[in-house]
Amino acid sequence: TKGAAAAWSLLTTHAGGLAWCRCDPELWRVAAECCRDATPREEDVGPNSELVGRTFEKAVAVAGAAPEARGLWRAYDDWAANTAPVVLRKPVRRSLLQRAVLVPGDGMDDLWRELERDAREGGDRDAKETHRALEPYATAARKDGAARSRIWQSARHGDDGEPLARWRVVISYERASAPGEGGLLGERLHDATSHEKLAGRLS
Repeated sequence: TKGAAAAWSLLTTHAGGLAWCRCDPELWRVAAECCRDATPREEDVGPNSELVGRTFEKAVAVAGAAPEARGLWRAYDDWAANTAPVVLRKPVRRSLLQRAVLVPGDGMDDLWRELERDAREGGDRDAKETHRALEPYATAARKDGAARSRIWQSARHGDDGEPLARWRVVISYERASAPGEGGLLGERLHDATSHEKLAGRLS
């Protein structure tokens, strides 16, 4: 328990002195998994499962948009699918998968396939409509993933030029790739279905 608390404290309390760790999904994954492993499992929703859920939500909120965040999302999905109280499993998994598939990065295809399977086999009309609305965003994210990963890797580990200059490239790329007013919703935002509006917010 002390190890999990120490890891979490390092990232949340003292991260000001460790700025590099704030967007490192592997560090957040390890901290969240430490919390998961150190927290007794519950059959029903209670303080333990709420703590683990909040921990994973904090981790993906801070580092889940990084292109190499697949391991973090996968760890969250594993907890939601296998260890979380049964009543939480379906809604938590659906929510996290809908967000994860919109992250441009390597290795996200399997998460999209799981979301597809959920929409196809779940018999839930809302899930099918949301999946359909998310599809163009998820397709664009998968196409953009490899290039985005290379740019981030160069900024993190490159040895050419100034580190600040490399991160300026990342910032410029992220700004240029940010969702704008065009695309799926575009000028017909007022006519968009609730599922399309959800897709727009998630992206």
